[in-house]
Amino acid sequence: MIRKSYRMLGIGLLAIFGPTLLSLAAVLFVFPTVPGSLMDNETIALAISVLVLAGVVWLAVSVLVRGSLHRQKVSGSRPVPPESFTDVPNPQWSWRSNKAVFPKRMVTVVAVAVVATALDLVLVFLIASSSFPASLGMLGAGIVLATLFGSIAALVAALPWSVPSEVAVADDGIHFWYDSPYDRRTAREVLSWTDLNVLRSSTPGGADPITRLVRFLRIDSENAQIIASEWPLHRAVRPSSPRTQTPPRKGEGSGTPSPERTFPHVTTPIATETSRSQRGVACVRCRVRYPGLEGFRLLWCKVDHFYVCRNCWREGCQEGHGRGIKATSKPSRILGAVVLGVAFLAIWYPAVSYDYNLTNAWRNTNPTPIADLTPGEIAKVDGTILSSSLVAWGGHEVYYSKTGWSWTWNTTDNFELGDATGTLLVATGAWYLIYNGPHMAWWAPHTTMWVYERGDRVQIVGSVSRLGNGTLHLDAQIASQAAAVPLITLEPSVMSAALLLLIPSLIGAISVAGAVVLLARRVRSRRALHGQPMLALDASAESRDPNRSWIPNGRGTTPRKRGVGAMGVVLGGVALLAVYPGLGPRADSGYWGLGFIGTIVVLSAGLFSYMLLFGGVGRPSYVAIDDVGFRMWFESPYDRHLSDTVFPWAEIQDIHMTSGKGAHWVLRWTTGEVVNLYMLRRSNLNLLLQEWARRGSRNTDPQRT
Repeated sequence: MIRKSYRMLGIGLLAIFGPTLLSLAAVLFVFPTVPGSLMDNETIALAISVLVLAGVVWLAVSVLVRGSLHRQKVSGSRPVPPESFTDVPNPQWSWRSNKAVFPKRMVTVVAVAVVATALDLVLVFLIASSSFPASLGMLGAGIVLATLFGSIAALVAALPWSVPSEVAVADDGIHFWYDSPYDRRTAREVLSWTDLNVLRSSTPGGADPITRLVRFLRIDSENAQIIASEWPLHRAVRPSSPRTQTPPRKGEGSGTPSPERTFPHVTTPIATETSRSQRGVACVRCRVRYPGLEGFRLLWCKVDHFYVCRNCWREGCQEGHGRGIKATSKPSRILGAVVLGVAFLAIWYPAVSYDYNLTNAWRNTNPTPIADLTPGEIAKVDGTILSSSLVAWGGHEVYYSKTGWSWTWNTTDNFELGDATGTLLVATGAWYLIYNGPHMAWWAPHTTMWVYERGDRVQIVGSVSRLGNGTLHLDAQIASQAAAVPLITLEPSVMSAALLLLIPSLIGAISVAGAVVLLARRVRSRRALHGQPMLALDASAESRDPNRSWIPNGRGTTPRKRGVGAMGVVLGGVALLAVYPGLGPRADSGYWGLGFIGTIVVLSAGLFSYMLLFGGVGRPSYVAIDDVGFRMWFESPYDRHLSDTVFPWAEIQDIHMTSGKGAHWVLRWTTGEVVNLYMLRRSNLNLLLQEWARRGSRNTDPQRT
């Protein structure tokens, strides 16, 4: 089994990264080497190709060797052909044909693979027809990324899925019949109602297993309706959690509670009622108000059409009215999607705007006299180079690879440009598109390049500014000798012109749509309160009991700390972009580098910020042990209200580590509910395990463990 798993993992990695690495190798073969690199691009590409080839050879040899060993093992017996299998469906069941349709997710996956392949072909064509070295790197990166996504989608689309051809529903469970004899011997033929009940009780959140079963096996709508109608008859209804009261401390009240009584988590005291106009979102069932970002932790019930907290969804809504988590919607996800979408579009807008404004100024703007230039504008000037050195604007050769050399313009040259109205200082640090000058660069033996010298008449488009000493300053971004300007057909591309209007429109549409959905839900939720005032959690009325020995469990995650952490992640991403590629345009690429790097930063920062703000409940700051159970103290009153603040020994069935990928420690209640113990430090988790091993055997029914 282990060897098979490793072989399948190798096949999957090769199927995903093999085409990606080969596309990277092809790009490196074409692209020249950056000067100063320790190794030539062709050498790196050859090494990558050899690595992929070695993986293919390893898999081929593995298949051949295993096939040979298998044939030797079964050489003494004749293989049985699949056609000889005479299995037939059991006639005692009422079988119905399963008309499985091609799943929508698979359609999406196949579409992604097809689009990625088409995009690769388009990018290859653009590379072949492009004459600008600055765009080649971006097109090459696009090929690698498109190939990566296409390989993943193609692998998922190629995976075999066992789909039953007939389905029968009986008292003992759901029966499946597969036309393929291989599927009949590998797939499960019957799924009992008992197994479905166990699956439902062991699933965090109590998700409906029927929905998952129908979706996974691609059961058609008619059979799905029959299964759904039979499921309530065999479903074991899980009783609501009895942990609803505060346990008395040892020595208080009437003494030790009776065995029938259960021990709840501590509920945060409720303060006085508040007006309906007070800001915040309230759970309609318990009427507790959640202000600010805490309101996004509520769940929108799609059946009742109002907001509920996690506890009320589990008990009042009966976990989605029988539909599970699919019957809810999280406002935090809507907010996260809106913020990520707006940030992604905003990152790319400077690149599109920069390209459009410069090329539009070059094509459609008349030259402006130097005396009439205004700082802060993009202008076109036409004048004569006034320089103290002969070569005013030159460049240098760059050795790329064995395929040859290339030329790049200097970014440190400065010169004065004059016309009949005055002069201004021209800087070349942010050049974008520069055409050949009228003089050949005699110092470039490997390339044929023409530079600009003193006295040349040029036309330049750039950004105008004024230095601290009052000198008028121009950042040259598009330049050419004046005599060649009529021959240049540079103008804004159709894509730049469309995106210049489309991006702001999408930003506005996404923002408005998200705001309308969230505000409409708040209005409907408040109407569902029927004029009842909200209840506020009183954080000041409860404090950590000083009579218990509390053990630190980290800093905790109060709403304020989560907000500060998320803000730190966002500021860190902005600082990273400020350092590289920088907030200003870069030579030879403008703002396009900001778009590529910014996309990665936006996705990473958005994911971490979302997890910090809305990633489940917070972590307890302290833990304590007593005869009642394992106690936890949350600094946030909302975490104390929504979380179990005590694990009573009498209600714990077992504590174990899950199996499979991502194994972690969980606690199972006697009701069947499961709690993830991720919130505990390792030392405190060990303390819980030790105390449970010492106390659990005498507080728990042995037949339950």
